[in-house]
Amino acid sequence: MRMRREWAALAVAVAAVAGSVVAAGPASAASASGVHKADFNGDGYNDLVISAPAATVGAKSGAGYVAVVPGGANGPVTAQRKVISQATEGVPGDPGNEDWFGYSLATGDFNADGFSDLAVGAPYDRTGTVALNQAPGSVTVLYGSPAGLVKAARIMGTAKQLGLAVTAADMDGNGRPEVVASEYRLYPEGGLRRFTVARGGTSLTRTADYTTFGVYGLAAGDVDGDGRDEVVAQYTSTGGLQDVGVFHGGKLADNSAWWPESPGEGGADAAVGDIDKDGKADIVIGRPKAPWYAPGGDVAIWKGRTGGIADEPDRVITQATAGVPGTAEDGDGFGTSVALGDLDGDGHLDLAVGAGREDNGTAVDGGSVTVLRGSATGIVTATGGVVLTQNSTGVPGTTEARDQFGSAVSLMDFTKDGKAELTVSSHGEDNGAAEWPYYGDGVVNVLRGTATGVGTTGGLSLRAATFGSTPGGSPFGWAIGR
Repeated sequence: MRMRREWAALAVAVAAVAGSVVAAGPASAASASGVHKADFNGDGYNDLVISAPAATVGAKSGAGYVAVVPGGANGPVTAQRKVISQATEGVPGDPGNEDWFGYSLATGDFNADGFSDLAVGAPYDRTGTVALNQAPGSVTVLYGSPAGLVKAARIMGTAKQLGLAVTAADMDGNGRPEVVASEYRLYPEGGLRRFTVARGGTSLTRTADYTTFGVYGLAAGDVDGDGRDEVVAQYTSTGGLQDVGVFHGGKLADNSAWWPESPGEGGADAAVGDIDKDGKADIVIGRPKAPWYAPGGDVAIWKGRTGGIADEPDRVITQATAGVPGTAEDGDGFGTSVALGDLDGDGHLDLAVGAGREDNGTAVDGGSVTVLRGSATGIVTATGGVVLTQNSTGVPGTTEARDQFGSAVSLMDFTKDGKAELTVSSHGEDNGAAEWPYYGDGVVNVLRGTATGVGTTGGLSLRAATFGSTPGGSPFGWAIGR
């Protein structure tokens, strides 16, 4: 399976896509809040989206699918779950070997009809006899309606691997986000394309602007407070460092980006949201591995401000930061994934940080998630932080070697109570093949948000078998909609 072969070649870069591709921009008008919507049927509840891009569909290995679980007063309603693939009626295309449908996800009301829509990347989608390494890839937008996601439109890439990453960004400030997706036009820096959908329409239109930087780690939000979203794009530089650029002014162009002064400031995942409630979104980047500077990984935060971001991060958080629970050790992967959301309902965005390679006792790479509270002064590190593993009270399952709990994280309110649920995937759960130890069937846990933080009861565990699909290294939970 190519997904597994790519891991050896791309290492963190592919893991980076796993986390970062789920970073989504605002679901409606440009906003610094960082509170995103995924309400596909308009009932007021956000819906949970989980992908399994390497799953077999219709005897096609690696065709991939997306699972949707509607939200409800008591959390995601599994009885109303739905599986969507290119074999689903109304979805363009056909399942193909190693298309990777669902490799990336983003939510936003792209046609401004009041229903959230879902953008799905399939970077190896192709037709005819096109070789896998020359696949143009695609992005499919599934449109919301009172009946949920029913109509769909697809646009194919014009270079290679369109859809490795995707996000929603209202770059022009018209209240209708655009689809921003990566594709390989320049190696290794890649590039980004922007697509618009007319108000009330379904067709995707390719815009003229294009940047030559950005392959993975996409996120969006109004960083400078001007009413237009910036796009935060991470990429691998020619020297092999992970870098980042912030595209502003309503353009995807190399001359319309803020670049940190020091190289190597990028990482594996990104989240954008207004942590201190000053009307400007802050940028959070998880940097889990060398060549970044902290043993075990770190999280870099740039404050949103008029005129652009600072040359250096305003703040760097590690497991060695005073008050942050845990111990910084080489190989922990702190920053594998990051997410922002109001977990306790106090009006401030909290931060969840995955450490997918954290050892839990004898369980090598069992993984962990650290949750830090938000406040009027930013993320609080001195007190109140908690670390969760699959051995923690209220978390379904048991920690095992190479589970990688924290491979991807999301903070989204599925119960409409003003408190975000913490959703955590473990890519390596039930990893049976010794030659591919870091890919398993996968599992996704949903933990309730409460006034005191992560709840210790009512946790939900979801697996591929829940959706009637054969496991076999999907991995279920590769991307989580947010």
